[in-house]
Amino acid sequence: MKFSPLTRRRNTSARTLLMCCGLGSMLLSGATHAQETVTTTAVSCPAQDFSPFLTAFRNDVQIQRAFTTIPLAYSMLDDEFNPRHFSMQAADFTFPVMASTQSVHAEGIIAEVSVQKDTATVAEQQAGTGRYTVYLFQRQNGCWRLHAIDDQST
Repeated sequence: MKFSPLTRRRNTSARTLLMCCGLGSMLLSGATHAQETVTTTAVSCPAQDFSPFLTAFRNDVQIQRAFTTIPLAYSMLDDEFNPRHFSMQAADFTFPVMASTQSVHAEGIIAEVSVQKDTATVAEQQAGTGRYTVYLFQRQNGCWRLHAIDDQST
């Protein structure tokens, strides 16, 4: 069973998540990991500026696959609201990793975007659900890449 960042629910026990998805051995210990980008086909950088890149990234799973850094740094809160950190390989999660523009509007998700030089964050929250997720992008080799997901949902 693969883990999907978009389908995690509040009542999901972190221990169960670790056991069922094989994430237990991937806890980060502060070690530096080699990074690679998952590419199934050659996909060109959709945009140099972050705003149009984000639109393309949200709406195209192939772009998400091509421009997600692997291993992907992922953190979430456990049942006691303690942060847990993981280093996820492509085989450990499913795409899409981020909601489409249509889903954002339909589900009432509020997104706050911040761009500073070669780093961008997208903080998404959904009123009344406890959902709060921060996506960290970094510009590498001339294009933006999803580098980390920090799921602070309660």
